[in-house]
Amino acid sequence: MSKGSRVGLAVAVGLFVLLEIVLYKMQGISFTTTLLHGSSMPVVVFVCGCIIGMAWDYLGLLALRWWRYPPAERHPWLLIVLPLFWGIFMLVMQDAYAIARVMGLGEISALLVSTIILGIIMEGANLYTRSWIYLGSATSIPFLIFGWIVGLGFAYVIGFNAFILNPFGF
Repeated sequence: MSKGSRVGLAVAVGLFVLLEIVLYKMQGISFTTTLLHGSSMPVVVFVCGCIIGMAWDYLGLLALRWWRYPPAERHPWLLIVLPLFWGIFMLVMQDAYAIARVMGLGEISALLVSTIILGIIMEGANLYTRSWIYLGSATSIPFLIFGWIVGLGFAYVIGFNAFILNPFGF
């Protein structure tokens, strides 16, 4: 596994663990605790994250050529594990949103705050590792912000919670 992939995995897992602990301390619930109590809900959320993320990747990576993954170009087997990163991403997005809601923010404010903070952290890791490179119009800051807030925030949180499953009832 490349340095960039290892850093990306460490950031994703680290964020997940941190946010799970914070949410549990604040609300007494998390994906981990519900899984340990026998609920399949966290698995459903994870699998849906894998599916939604790969749909975005097929669109942006393959169809529109808005980005590329240099580590996967060198090691194609990384594309096989890529959905797992998207599953973790879904759990992270849902945790961050739930924490913002517990702190008293409304739906849109919680979405904006959690998505912007996560976007800065994750894009910072991407810039550092160059494991994900944007191309063409996707290199513009407004496009990137729009993509995070609408493409990821609304798809992974607001849309998912409204139409598929609202994991924590927020």
